[in-house]
Amino acid sequence: MDGFPNGRRLEDDVTVIELQAVAGAALAAIGLWYDDYTVGSPNPVTQDLIDVLTYRTGVDRNDKPFKTSFPYVASPWSGSEVGN
Repeated sequence: MDGFPNGRRLEDDVTVIELQAVAGAALAAIGLWYDDYTVGSPNPVTQDLIDVLTYRTGVDRNDKPFKTSFPYVASPWSGSEVGN
């Protein structure tokens, strides 16, 4: 949740963050329990919540390296470039 939604770190995977938020992880973070929570259970961490929090898209790095000086973000691909 660091930096989100009021900003983000360059290394944040915004796709995973958005999918987790839509799936309800943000609600669980503020105490609104996940769908499979049993009322009265002492542990609010459920298997469905763990599945959402550990979900990964398979993208582990940028396709272009960060720059070493400001603005740090790599230049976008042009429409005619072919990625690796």
